[in-house]
Amino acid sequence: LGSEYNCWSPPVCTDFKVRGPNYLTDKKKVSSANYIFTPRGVDLFLTDLCPENVGSNSGIMGGQLRDEPTFIVNLRLPWGVLLLYAAIPERFLPFLKKRYEPNFDDSQIPSLDTMTPGDRTVARFFLADDDKRSAILKLIPTVVRGPWVVKSVVGGKPAIIGKKLPMGYVYQPPVQNKAPYFEVD
Repeated sequence: LGSEYNCWSPPVCTDFKVRGPNYLTDKKKVSSANYIFTPRGVDLFLTDLCPENVGSNSGIMGGQLRDEPTFIVNLRLPWGVLLLYAAIPERFLPFLKKRYEPNFDDSQIPSLDTMTPGDRTVARFFLADDDKRSAILKLIPTVVRGPWVVKSVVGGKPAIIGKKLPMGYVYQPPVQNKAPYFEVD
């Protein structure tokens, strides 16, 4: 910090607290396991515009966005946009295709019964309509390392953004040698 600019690294996943296996009875949170979606990067653009479907811009992520399937969260703020990129594991692509591609063969869908609870939640999210997604997508702002005052202001309280603000969703299927992306605006 201070002398380092234009840098980002994914936080250690165990720094995040999630509901434990008995949370409904004991209310205890535990350290997260590995990421389901591996972080790929972050961009911050200061702009008066609040663009949607930023994934359609071929220059995003240095032109490497579509090198692998990517989940994009486009946080449109009054002063610019904060873009979060994460890799979508191949096992989830059939669920996106079922939702968006009319000729998709349903026999390619894995059984939800054999999935972990986290994977099942992701699959259901991808299969859901936009209203359902907006009602369940939860962001948890967290400052893992930083000044106490910043940590106390951010707080880490979960927020279901779609209950307060309109949200949009964009799926771009694979074309030629380009991987698909799914964007939340």
